[in-house]
Amino acid sequence: MDQLVLLALRAVFLLYVIILLVHGALERRYSSRCRPLPSDGPPRPWATGCSPWPSVDIIIPCFNEQPAVLEACCQALSEQDFPGRIQVWLVDDGSSNRDLLLPVYDKYHRIGWELKLLDRNVGKRLAQDAVFHCGQGDLVVLMDSDTALARDAIRWAAAAFADGEVAAVSGKVGVLNPASNLLTRLIRERYQLRFEVERPAQGYFGSLLCASGPFSAYRRTVVDRLWGAYVEQTFARVPCTSGDDLHLTNLVLAAGKRLLFVPAIHALTNVPAEVGRYLRQQLRWNRSFYRELFCIFRALRDRPAYLRLDVLARALLPLLLGATPLLLAGEALLVGRDLLMADLSLLFAMLVLNAAVLFVHGASMRFLMLYGSLHVTLLIPIRVYALLTLASPRWETR
Repeated sequence: MDQLVLLALRAVFLLYVIILLVHGALERRYSSRCRPLPSDGPPRPWATGCSPWPSVDIIIPCFNEQPAVLEACCQALSEQDFPGRIQVWLVDDGSSNRDLLLPVYDKYHRIGWELKLLDRNVGKRLAQDAVFHCGQGDLVVLMDSDTALARDAIRWAAAAFADGEVAAVSGKVGVLNPASNLLTRLIRERYQLRFEVERPAQGYFGSLLCASGPFSAYRRTVVDRLWGAYVEQTFARVPCTSGDDLHLTNLVLAAGKRLLFVPAIHALTNVPAEVGRYLRQQLRWNRSFYRELFCIFRALRDRPAYLRLDVLARALLPLLLGATPLLLAGEALLVGRDLLMADLSLLFAMLVLNAAVLFVHGASMRFLMLYGSLHVTLLIPIRVYALLTLASPRWETR
């Protein structure tokens, strides 16, 4: 048994280092090759200069949103620099604070936005479904009620669909409330790494692995065929009420279409300002990620190998890092402390290599120290718990 523990420890270390370094090098390489921004400003109609702009339907489910946050979301949409037709649907998903939200709803209903008030909370997907078939727009934008778009976001998104093979488009998402506290500032830096390195590397292949929930645009003719599978998804006979952006992305990938990352699209979203809320969000996201793994690999079957490596790295690296202290504890019990002191250097090397890769990607030393500690002590255990409770009927919806 003691030899088995030693062998497992070294195998975990070797596998971790190989995946980390290979993935990190390729991620850096491909993110730097992602299509740069045009130098001549916002695009012309469909990027052709002569075709008309597409019509756009925007669906915003709202549940217990703060009135000021919802107002910021709506105000940013009302100021979009987009010459085509935009129709917005606000869907109140049975909010308990509806009386506070009604002034915001009424304000934008008066300027022509559609309003749907649901009798009870049904979840994000069913709230979207309540109005999805009411629209006739060429494009469908799905976004969150706590997200504020840059003035030219819809214009950039619509222009990307000039390529008939493009089925979905997403862009950079930043943090709307970074000044709240230290946690939100750390999350802002985490988002910067995600949308300046991770997503551009995927976007280089026209195969974005998650069209962001805060803001994504879809071609209606494609998503129409997939909508039933999206809304009716279950896992272990439990209706899925989270992971909506990831599942819809997988359906689009499986259909063989392109999903673009457009760095000119900018959106800001509210992030959790309390550790408890952040951990619940991460539990929800990780359950969704592991639940979708089989679908992800199946959807990527005919796409570049880097994309499968990217998924493998995100799935395995935290688990391998979390397994190492457990194996070291087993070594201490079965072999003794003398060898344990030498093997502690393996764990130290894993942490240092991980930090080095993030530093090359642009992470600050403060982020590496503070968010790194949060990752090791709380986020890895949350990920393991998510994996062990995939079939839980509690999806920790926001």
